[in-house]
Amino acid sequence: MAAHRLTAVVGSALLLAATISLATEPRIERADRIDRTPDEYPDALAEYYGVNADDPMQAELEAAIRDYYFLYDDRRDGLIDRFRDLAEGGCAHAMYYYALFTPEGADSDAHTRKWMRKGVKHGSTRALYLLGGSYQHGAYGMGPRGQYEEAEKWLRKAAEQGSPEAMAALASMHTRNKVDVERDALRIYGYKWYTLAIHRLPPSTTHPAYGMGSDHDTRARLQRIRDNRLAPRMSDDAIAQAERLVEEWEEAHDHVRRMPEEAEDIDAPLPVWLRAIEGPCDR
Repeated sequence: MAAHRLTAVVGSALLLAATISLATEPRIERADRIDRTPDEYPDALAEYYGVNADDPMQAELEAAIRDYYFLYDDRRDGLIDRFRDLAEGGCAHAMYYYALFTPEGADSDAHTRKWMRKGVKHGSTRALYLLGGSYQHGAYGMGPRGQYEEAEKWLRKAAEQGSPEAMAALASMHTRNKVDVERDALRIYGYKWYTLAIHRLPPSTTHPAYGMGSDHDTRARLQRIRDNRLAPRMSDDAIAQAERLVEEWEEAHDHVRRMPEEAEDIDAPLPVWLRAIEGPCDR
């Protein structure tokens, strides 16, 4: 069975690369909510997590992502071909996912770099985030670790398009003094980016978006970092300034969606909260 490499950016943007098999059993406990036995999980999930059929390419992207995260191995065969076909057909988000697979006989890092950059060129928010993290952590043959100037450049682009992971990564870089700004401003900007990320992440590990497009970060975790570690080291004036920066950013980026209210519902259909994270196929 073909193997693929899955990249996850965990916690404060720690980039990890692991080679796992398509036979790896996915997280599937959410199926309990639809009252099915384990043997019925795949069909139940396909039924429960329907897809948007308005656009054929978008529908196939959502179906492929759903299967990638939720279905057992016998229903996941052929995913690499599905993502490849979508990517070659011009679907930006599929380019990101295809970059995470290593086709048999291909150079792993070269494949990831190629499709990551294609995704960036086509405007994939996730590809922008992956590129920034690659410069930050020296992944995929992108050079040494600690290329913070390049990392900030691409992470900021991803954040401008609404990536909460990129926002959290920028917050971490600021609070760890890895960004070229005045020392007094580091915590203010860190607070700003943490807050913007909090507005766009799933609230907890029980939310359906957790672990799927959220890179295992949650609103609650970042709130603890901001409120318990960062805020006590800031003056009231500094916090007020950071909150003003958040308001100004939100006003200037009203096209960048927060996770919509219906996606807060634990039982919201997959396309609702999937689109809150992934966006349309053509961006």
